[in-house]
Amino acid sequence: MSEQQATMRSQPFLRSNARPGSADALADNAYAALDAAAALARNGNHQQAREICAAVIFEAQPIIATRADLLRATLYSLVLARAFGLLSRLVMATRGRSVKLALLPPGTGPITSPHRREEPGRTVYLLDTRWLDRLSPDDMLLQHLCDAHHARRHSQADRPAAAPISRHLEPA
Repeated sequence: MSEQQATMRSQPFLRSNARPGSADALADNAYAALDAAAALARNGNHQQAREICAAVIFEAQPIIATRADLLRATLYSLVLARAFGLLSRLVMATRGRSVKLALLPPGTGPITSPHRREEPGRTVYLLDTRWLDRLSPDDMLLQHLCDAHHARRHSQADRPAAAPISRHLEPA
């Protein structure tokens, strides 16, 4: 797909006055724009792909948070666009956990899959740039991020509501 076609497909999220009337229409527009962003990123236009991803997230975050397939498509496009900061903020907003993605220095050995390590308060994924070139929408990294997101949502729904907290100070 040419960059011009990709840009045209993403236009609903680049104009502030274009808002589809239903969640399904918004999701359809989001998918089209994310596909365009992925195509741009695959062609090396990471900046424009990041701009499209940011516009999609801005307009569709409420439904991204509730639809696993749309979350996965969003994460896929963000990784391809190397929008790691935006991906971290999206995961924090939807999952409540800090995630950091970083690129490994270019290597000459075999292509490695992402390395995961836990740090206090966050998970760090180290990515081989050559692995990014082979990334597919059904990759295990994306599956892990989506599964963790939905496990958190369901565990929060099962928790009883907390008692209200008094916000005023008691006299000493």
